[in-house]
Amino acid sequence: MTHPALRAFRSADEVDLGSARYTVSYDLTPRPNDPDVSVACRLTDGRAAVVEGRVGQGKVIQMAGPLSAAGGNLPYKPAYVPFVHQLAAYLAADASAQRIVSVGKPLAARFDVSRAGARALLTDPAGVARDLPTTTGADGVLFSYPAAERAGIYKLKVGAGPSAGAEAFAANTVPSESDLRSLDRSGVQSALGAVPLRFASVDDDMPTVARTARRGVEAWRVPVLLALFLLFLEALLARRFGRRG
Repeated sequence: MTHPALRAFRSADEVDLGSARYTVSYDLTPRPNDPDVSVACRLTDGRAAVVEGRVGQGKVIQMAGPLSAAGGNLPYKPAYVPFVHQLAAYLAADASAQRIVSVGKPLAARFDVSRAGARALLTDPAGVARDLPTTTGADGVLFSYPAAERAGIYKLKVGAGPSAGAEAFAANTVPSESDLRSLDRSGVQSALGAVPLRFASVDDDMPTVARTARRGVEAWRVPVLLALFLLFLEALLARRFGRRG
């Protein structure tokens, strides 16, 4: 679950939300290529479970089943109350209140109409500042930036002087980069491409595995022994034929 309202429930083992079952469900298949509709999470059969839609400056969330006990066992789950609370808080939050985003997501903020025509100064985590325009509409002065390019804190200042509006955004790495699940052998091989790998288990004899995994012939022994022999021969000849006082 990567939707902002549901990130707290990604670990089904902790919150026991993934085991909820519907006895009554509805088909919420969004219209293809509709930019105002997105699927927040899906049922185990792949159908949409929670869908978000944009309406004007607001948003609505539709679920595939009722929140009451008449439609399933969701209300009996320990995560039921936090789940409803998260959805309500997300719907009640203003669009400009989204100050924690993922890398690649847009940045947006809204300011009072008194700052109409003011320029925006956005400073990224590397300290690079960009002078950007704002737009003025019925909801005030709006700032938008297409996407956060890197993780870190973005600082935004609109206008100049002590009355300038200031905001900050925290851009996090995408949730998939924090996936701590271990890869199987096929997953490791797929991630590394054509690199030849030799896998060993905890029951294998590591020295034997290392020896059998080597490629080529070890050539260091012959030169070393030859060098030792030459040093010994040099010392012997020097002692025998060297000057004698």
